[in-house]
Amino acid sequence: MRIRELRISDAADVARLHEEYFPNNEKPNFFSTEYRSPFAIADENDRIIVAGGIRLIPEAMVITDRSLPVNTRYEALLQACGASIMIAKDMGYKEMFAFVFDDDRYVKILERHGFRVLREKLLALSLGE
Repeated sequence: MRIRELRISDAADVARLHEEYFPNNEKPNFFSTEYRSPFAIADENDRIIVAGGIRLIPEAMVITDRSLPVNTRYEALLQACGASIMIAKDMGYKEMFAFVFDDDRYVKILERHGFRVLREKLLALSLGE
């Protein structure tokens, strides 16, 4: 096996793999500006085993002063959502993510304003500094 750059000529093979093995998942376009450094892992006959790339995604992150009244925090959160959405759209993104780890109330607020809870599991890898 070897790793190599994913080529435009690989598009049909990548599409076939997606349609055959991942038909219910979003079809990635590794050749779009949404992805960086698309790559392929190929066998000795240059058959693609894995295709991938690093997808850049916008993540809304906020820090809240919890000593303030709930109504104040709620209004500020709405403004933060609005600003984040405007910035993400301006940058050309079609989605924005928010990961809430410690307060189910924020999840409910975000759901009321269009966010959806994803069913996939969230994993993170620290790459250090």
